[in-house]
Amino acid sequence: MAWIHDGTMASAAGIGGETLGINAGDWLESMRFPDDFTRNSIHAMHSDSDQQYQTWMCLTCGFIYDEAAGLPDEGIPAGTRWRDLPINWTCPECGARKEDFEMVEI
Repeated sequence: MAWIHDGTMASAAGIGGETLGINAGDWLESMRFPDDFTRNSIHAMHSDSDQQYQTWMCLTCGFIYDEAAGLPDEGIPAGTRWRDLPINWTCPECGARKEDFEMVEI
């Protein structure tokens, strides 16, 4: 299948050479997020309200990240799961990366 785009219409050329016209504006509109979509919407999609919160310990300095508590002083609300922390998040005590933490049970 080949795509041809002229700015307003996109066509898909199928195996038999037939084309299917797709209005690019309609396609783009269908790809939009709702007006009320926010980062919290992503968090809600990953919500695990039935799962117990976990704690993670920095192997460098021993700092504990508790999902239930979050880090409100750093803009991370209570209930933020470990996987929802930004990939470039670092330990607030020593600067260690997420890879330097281990899940622990307290």
